[in-house]
Amino acid sequence: PAAFRAIVHHATSEASIRAQALGFSGRPPPIVNQTEFGESFVGIVPALLKATKVLMLVLLFLLSSLFFYGLFYVSIMPGHSAAEKLYFDYSGIARHPVRSPVLPKTHFRYQNPHILNNAPWAVADFFSQHSQWDGYNDDTLPAPLTSSRVLKPGNMYQVEVSLDLPESDINIMSGVFSVLVEILSADGTMLASSVRSTRFPHETGWVSTIRKGVLLAPLLFGAAEETRTVEVPSFRYLVENEDMPLRYATVTLLSQENKPIEVMTGSISIGEELSSIQILVKEWFFTCYAAGTAFIFCTHGIIYLAVMAFPERQNRPRDDEASLDSGSSVASQGGIPEEQLDA
Repeated sequence: PAAFRAIVHHATSEASIRAQALGFSGRPPPIVNQTEFGESFVGIVPALLKATKVLMLVLLFLLSSLFFYGLFYVSIMPGHSAAEKLYFDYSGIARHPVRSPVLPKTHFRYQNPHILNNAPWAVADFFSQHSQWDGYNDDTLPAPLTSSRVLKPGNMYQVEVSLDLPESDINIMSGVFSVLVEILSADGTMLASSVRSTRFPHETGWVSTIRKGVLLAPLLFGAAEETRTVEVPSFRYLVENEDMPLRYATVTLLSQENKPIEVMTGSISIGEELSSIQILVKEWFFTCYAAGTAFIFCTHGIIYLAVMAFPERQNRPRDDEASLDSGSSVASQGGIPEEQLDA
């Protein structure tokens, strides 16, 4: 036993002398056989929690980006100066407002009035609260919205008609049809007319199947209908007349061989003329929405990384000073001179 203790004491002394000669700092040697994955992997549950946090952060950034671009779109697009719903008459027995005694100064300037007589039509009165029904007593009529005008004289406006078309065989096979819009003053004078052609939106069978599969639950519960919306830009740069303010608008659907177009609901809206940027974000809505959302998402990510990296940069000098102090204390305890530690 005495000889064994002498051997152990001698080996310990030799190891201490060699460690001091090599400048050993007292820190444990690094593990070189462990892989990078093994060093960072701490268990399946913490890894899943970390992945969940990352996914929640990405989802939060995505929703925030969608919201901020939607807010940007609403803020730059002008509101409607006037808007009315359209109720189309298919019976052919109701009084057409253009030929009604209520609007005596109106006249047609079209080659085939027979087509107009049999075509479905609707009228919008922008001065009135009620739309396309007659009251035979003044007490049954609501008070008008205004008695003078709804638009500012001299300003330029755009007029757009929106039609919700059911996905029926008649509409799918209808082909191209025209939308006739006539603008009239309060006394019935024809101010402007426009004819724009459009058609039922085309889509292939597999696209229709995928779209209806995505909307299957809303369709089954009545939250959505099997309709397609058609936007018809009828007027651009329409100037409000100071002497004859716009009051009425009639919309007539003209089809080939006088085939009726089935319309579920419709509306006509008047808004201020759009600028170049407003036209871009409106005509390329989904492209601009995707690009704007991606830009805002990347901005969120850059700001987040910058905020997270700022505390680490502030704490890094303190960590370096603490490591130097600990190394000096270990060296002094092991009997290593500070000059040797600095070398």
